[in-house]
Amino acid sequence: MDLSWRPADVRETPYNNGHTSAALEESDRVTSLSSSLEESDRVTSLSSSLEESDGVTSLSSSLEESDGVTSLSSSLEESDGVTSLSSSLEESDGVTSLSSSLEESDGVTSLSSSLEESDGVTSLSSSLESDGVTSLSSSLEESDGVTSLSSSLEESDRVTSLSSSRGE
Repeated sequence: MDLSWRPADVRETPYNNGHTSAALEESDRVTSLSSSLEESDRVTSLSSSLEESDGVTSLSSSLEESDGVTSLSSSLEESDGVTSLSSSLEESDGVTSLSSSLEESDGVTSLSSSLEESDGVTSLSSSLESDGVTSLSSSLEESDGVTSLSSSLEESDRVTSLSSSRGE
């Protein structure tokens, strides 16, 4: 991204208590970029966002840490093309939750997955969908030496349906 074509308003402001923020704004083809970082005791909060208009791209991310809890999320949106990508991660007291999704349009691909861990339990699931139309999903669960696995596949036009499950 070439930002040199036009003068921009750029600000970086250091505050007391370790707060720092920066912003970049341009108008006409409109680009807006901002980021902020805050630290206080054992708490870290980081966020950033990028917006472009006409093209249309929107990118944002945030990170928060506080007392053993980590929360991370990010999203990307592109329009006309159309791509939408988002993900999040949360950790708290031995519990991990991870999820992500990807969407593309025209091509049409939709992908999502999630992972959760808590105590001895792991749960994993994912799904994929695309134009032709294929739907693929699977899930895995583990708990106290017990594993449960299931998956399914569906195809449409020449219709195929496949499913399986297993428990131990």
